[in-house]
Amino acid sequence: MSYWVGRRGSLGIARETVRGTMTTPAYWVPYNTISINDKAVTVDQESAFGRIEDSDNAFVVKRYAEGEFEYDLEDKALGVILAGVAGAVDTPSGAVNFTHTYAISNTNQHQSLSLVVQDPNVTRGFRLAMLDKFSIKVEPEGLVKATAGFRSAAGKGFAVTSPVYTAIGNKFIHTMLTFKIAANTAGIAAASAINIKNLEFNISKNVEDFQDLGTAEPSDILNKQLTVEGSFEIAANDATYRDYVLDGS
Repeated sequence: MSYWVGRRGSLGIARETVRGTMTTPAYWVPYNTISINDKAVTVDQESAFGRIEDSDNAFVVKRYAEGEFEYDLEDKALGVILAGVAGAVDTPSGAVNFTHTYAISNTNQHQSLSLVVQDPNVTRGFRLAMLDKFSIKVEPEGLVKATAGFRSAAGKGFAVTSPVYTAIGNKFIHTMLTFKIAANTAGIAAASAINIKNLEFNISKNVEDFQDLGTAEPSDILNKQLTVEGSFEIAANDATYRDYVLDGS
């Protein structure tokens, strides 16, 4: 075992072909921060044993993993993450390369992912990783940042892998953003672009473990109601957009 700095860590990600079956990473994501860790739920034995100690034993009744990573948004690994966000992905036959369509799947078993977290000391695989939260933050004079939060089955040892970063996609910067408001999606194309100062976009999927008797690990992790919210900052040069928020007019 040795000490190591964060830049020596690696994160791999892939869609699972078979739900809950560990899959070799399709992409390696250069992250900025990461905190994906194993968790355990324990219960104490509090029966009377003729002594004053509050408990005499503890039992592990549940094992899982959860956490998040933040990275500079790019267009390749993002496809895998969006499959977890929307629940599925459709690549139309004959479509231009890298053109995909994402629509919210109205189910409670959205696309599951596999994560591999590797550092100089350990390599662990996390199967059945369900995306719980996804956010995008855009600010002036910087790269666009994205944060993805997951909940998964407990981590297991995984074969040491040599990360391949040749498949890193194109980065997004704030100058690529066009912001529009319309009455419906059909009207977006014709709407005028609006100058904004910053933008934050958040999706929450409220995942929940499906726990069975006979095992400490959840047999599945399900997404529940999906919530989309966010914020943007705009110069207060008139009351138009303030009125949209207050009364929709």
